[in-house]
Amino acid sequence: MNVTIEKKDNFSAIGYYIPPRDGSEVNMIEAGAYWFGVDFKDRPQYPADSSANGEIGAWTHPDDTSGNLNYFFGYISSDANVPEGFVKFDVPAAEYAAFDVPPATNFTDNGKEFAESIRATWKYIFKEWFDTSEYAFDETKVCFEFYHGENSKIYIPVKAKA
Repeated sequence: MNVTIEKKDNFSAIGYYIPPRDGSEVNMIEAGAYWFGVDFKDRPQYPADSSANGEIGAWTHPDDTSGNLNYFFGYISSDANVPEGFVKFDVPAAEYAAFDVPPATNFTDNGKEFAESIRATWKYIFKEWFDTSEYAFDETKVCFEFYHGENSKIYIPVKAKA
């Protein structure tokens, strides 16, 4: 699996929060591609050409009230105006391990194979890669999935192991 270490500046995205389904706790390692199976037809439509810079799916820090993770899905944007029905999400600058997600070959299954590829990458990162790398997970920053055309990556904030 191709992995690079990248410093990324802060950026923002505009989109939607997807709360845990059925009020259950979410394990981000097991639930990558959390957008899979979400019915977006009842949500506001993206503005035209809004996803030209890519989209992200990001795990937010635990909610202060419930303690649950939430998932944000939206398009990268530097626009200060947030359309009605959307929220703005800020991703802080950080050093990231960037993992290429193997592309899906079957797009006739409504994205199931692609979602499974993303989930497999999350599992590899946290169940194998960190054990042998010189990096530790920086829990103070934000993990996110990046989607741009056929290119997809998972960005995990890292710091040198102590």
